[in-house]
Amino acid sequence: MLTNQTKAEVKYVANIRADMDEECVFDSKQAVDAFFKELPLHSSLEKDKILFVVDGMRSIIYEGKTQAYGDSTYAGRMRNYFIKEATSLGYEVIDMHPVFKEKYESEGIRFEFPTNGHWNETGHRLTSEQIKSSSVFKKLFDQ
Repeated sequence: MLTNQTKAEVKYVANIRADMDEECVFDSKQAVDAFFKELPLHSSLEKDKILFVVDGMRSIIYEGKTQAYGDSTYAGRMRNYFIKEATSLGYEVIDMHPVFKEKYESEGIRFEFPTNGHWNETGHRLTSEQIKSSSVFKKLFDQ
């Protein structure tokens, strides 16, 4: 169930309503938990061969909002939950938020195309650099 805001008042972070209610958060956490329960059964991979890359909350970065604000939104709460659960279960996780934030603050470069939200060359390059430095990549490619 969503809150009683008018259409003009609805705020979005990461293309998701910022203010989802607690029932939605609870259900979403259950979905994350189910994903991690099923992942070993369906992937047939050991944890040290799985790497999760989590997108940064780019709208938060561009708008100059605080990390605390971002973390209080539905997207922030769910990405933090996903990262915490994955890490606690022994998976490696790359969080692109601090990488994108540092790059944007130092150079003002955006990470998606002007016409859509998909990563552009800069977003992909920064992400590939992070992947190449991960232990999963190094193990898989003997680096």
